Amino acid sequence: MPARVLDTRVGIGVAKGKVGSGGVVPLTVRNRGGVPDQSDLDAVVLNITVAEPTVQSYLTVWPNGDARPNASNLNMAQGQTVPNLVISKVGTGGIVNVFNANGFTHIIADVLGWFPRGSGFHPIVPARILDTRTGNGAPEAKVGQSGLVELQVSGRGGVPTDAKSAVLNVTATEADAVSYLTVWPAGQGRPDSSSLNTSPGLTVPNLVITKLGKGGVVDLYNAFGTVHVIADVVGWFD
Repeated sequence: MPARVLDTRVGIGVAKGKVGSGGVVPLTVRNRGGVPDQSDLDAVVLNITVAEPTVQSYLTVWPNGDARPNASNLNMAQGQTVPNLVISKVGTGGIVNVFNANGFTHIIADVLGWFPRGSGFHPIVPARILDTRTGNGAPEAKVGQSGLVELQVSGRGGVPTDAKSAVLNVTATEADAVSYLTVWPAGQGRPDSSSLNTSPGLTVPNLVITKLGKGGVVDLYNAFGTVHVIADVVGWFD
């Protein structure tokens, strides 16, 4: 059952008050909200929400004890309340860190579950493996209408070549039309489904768990208009 382990509006898990620009919340998850206090705790599943942000910003979640990665888990605009599902490796002291890039915002986190070592899931420090704004993993250009990105996942960002599935935080930004993205294993027919829905003026993230296709590749399809696409890998399954 979901359990609230962080709410800056009321002082759960941290002192009451918004998190400022460049602020980091060290969130203890071990032995809280149903997460056990045991040595084989490996990863935690959180629903993280921002509320009342003062400016456009993003959050990054990563294991305590590691350097903050160049990755984002959740993007927000001024005044938006935005949730996203996050799976994070648990760091030193049973802590995950939550970073706010700009302005001030309230942050809420509910724990939904956890993974022990040996479960088949391998959490990693988030690593950016796709950014069409900079040419990382694909050409430096927006993805067009009915456009396809063939994203090499295995062998990159800490994912081994024999991984069977991957967990990606996929973000769409600078869309010029209402559209959607679909993510699926390369070498298979594109499914009639969406992984993320976009609108002009919004930066929209979503957590995606996908099987890896032929050669460790996944395909990302944009239905309408043009959009930049970003993907951070946060873990893999064997």
